[in-house]
Amino acid sequence: MQISKLVLILLFILQTTCFRFNLKRNSEQCFYEKFPNNTKVNLDCVAMSDRNSFFSLNISSYDNNTIFQKNKIQETSFSFVSSQISEYSFCFSNKNFSNQPKNNEINLYIYSRLPLKFQDLTKETGILSNDQLQQIDNFGDRLGFLADDLLYINKLLDYLKTREKVHRNTSESTNTRVLYSSFCLTFLIIIVGAGQIWYLKKSFKDWLKKKQD
Repeated sequence: MQISKLVLILLFILQTTCFRFNLKRNSEQCFYEKFPNNTKVNLDCVAMSDRNSFFSLNISSYDNNTIFQKNKIQETSFSFVSSQISEYSFCFSNKNFSNQPKNNEINLYIYSRLPLKFQDLTKETGILSNDQLQQIDNFGDRLGFLADDLLYINKLLDYLKTREKVHRNTSESTNTRVLYSSFCLTFLIIIVGAGQIWYLKKSFKDWLKKKQD
């Protein structure tokens, strides 16, 4: 019974947001997340369309103070600590990039961990006695570190999948351009060959005509 309660506490400590969205050309899209006070927030995002996909990112606090701002990026990581219980905005834009594809698929990954110690939560809920709380004095911090490592592994796996998709899209795009270039070169060779045959035939007829005369 106590183990299930501990799992519920762990789920309360950790908050994760991960999704993908399409950013249309010359557009801006914002997302809003609310975090408790003194919460460590980590953000990772990457453009998945191709290697020529860029976007701008602006992170602002509740009072419109800019926490993070960067232009023309393909992927980035950033972390901060929330100053108080409030809503933070994460705005993505590709208005400044003329060569941007019609849709830019972006993978956004946000995870946060409350800086509360495990014994603080158990004191409030009354799950464990004072003697038991003394025995697990550092358990909350260790559990938090373990959670951070698990989230990092999950983020790394997702990052590898994302990079694989980007490389695959780039390879398919390159193969398509090579195929079209091959068609154009083949067509050009046929035209040049037909022109040379016509010119040689015409020259040969003129030579025969002059010889007969």
